[in-house]
This record gives sequence, C-alpha cells and structure tokens, in this order.
Amino acid sequence: MRYAVNNSKEYFSLSPIDNIGDVLSYWRFSTLLDVEESSIVLEDIPKSETRFDVVYRNLIAGGIAGAVSRTFTAPFDRLKTVMQALGSRKQIAIFGGFKYMLQEGGVTSLWRGNGMNVIKIAPEVALKFTFYEEMKILFINDKNREANILERFLSGSIAGGLAQSFIYPLEFLLLSCSKLVWFCVKQESIQAS
Repeated sequence: MRYAVNNSKEYFSLSPIDNIGDVLSYWRFSTLLDVEESSIVLEDIPKSETRFDVVYRNLIAGGIAGAVSRTFTAPFDRLKTVMQALGSRKQIAIFGGFKYMLQEGGVTSLWRGNGMNVIKIAPEVALKFTFYEEMKILFINDKNREANILERFLSGSIAGGLAQSFIYPLEFLLLSCSKLVWFCVKQESIQAS
C-alpha cells in the first residue's frame, strides 16, 4: 500500500483519536517510502523502553540541564566572586563589577572558570534529576496519576540527599586538589623570591 494523504484522512475521519500513540502506531505500520523503483517499509520503532533506557535518558537530560543552567548563570557567579574579592578594597556595584570584568578580560572573562563549574555541577544535577524521577516512581503505585505534593517533597528530599552523598567525595577531592595547587604555587613563588 502506498502512503497517501487520503489514506490518513479516511482513517482519522472514521476513527476517533484518543491518544497520540494511536496516530504514531498507524503512521509507523502503514507508511511505505517510495524511492524511484524500489519501495521501503520504515522499520519498526520499539514501543517500550527498558528501565535502563529511562535512567540513561534522565541522566543525560539532567547533565545537560545542569551544564546549560550553570553556563547561563556563570557571569553572575563570576560577578559575585569579583565583588567579594574587590569589596574589601573598594565599594563596587553590580554594573561596576561587570564593567571591571569586561575591562579585565573582555566578554570571555564573564565565563572564566565556567568549565570547572560545569564539570562539578553537571553530574550533581544529573543524579538529582534521575534520583527524583526514580523516587517518584517508587512512591506512586498507580501509574495513571501524578505525584501529590508530599510525594514530590519526599522524592526531592531523598534525591538531594542521595545525590549529595555521591557528589560530596568528588567535591572534597576537588577542594583538596585546588588547595594542593595553591600550596605548590605559593611554594614556587617563595622559592623564586
């Protein structure tokens, strides 16, 4: 059967659409791609995802969300650091801080140090998002309803605690490495004097 616009019009005019899955199922199994002299039936897409696929998708989505959000807020985080560093020497306002950063290193200076922040925050947000979704599934017995406020609160609390339990050793290692680098730089400067 060749796919034609009329076929879908006839099908959907006679059959009510209850959910989008019906539309996709009809399209998937009734589509024939006609390329010159040969016809190809589009391959079937598996209908059900495995548990691993869902967890993997949540990890990737959470990691990307964390990286993007940290990248968008990086100039403000850097401004906070600059204002803390310069605040003891001179009074600096928000626009003055941005002006100082732009004069210091141009537009790219607004994102200085963002790579390390993304490396730190992406796994944390990925784990929080994944644990949150898994805890919601654990709390909800009926798959046809949304989680109520208490279930969401408990899911978020447990997810935050679990994610922090996994991330804290990495943050401790990062802090230890930065202290070691700072100590080595300080020793080099003392020996150079």
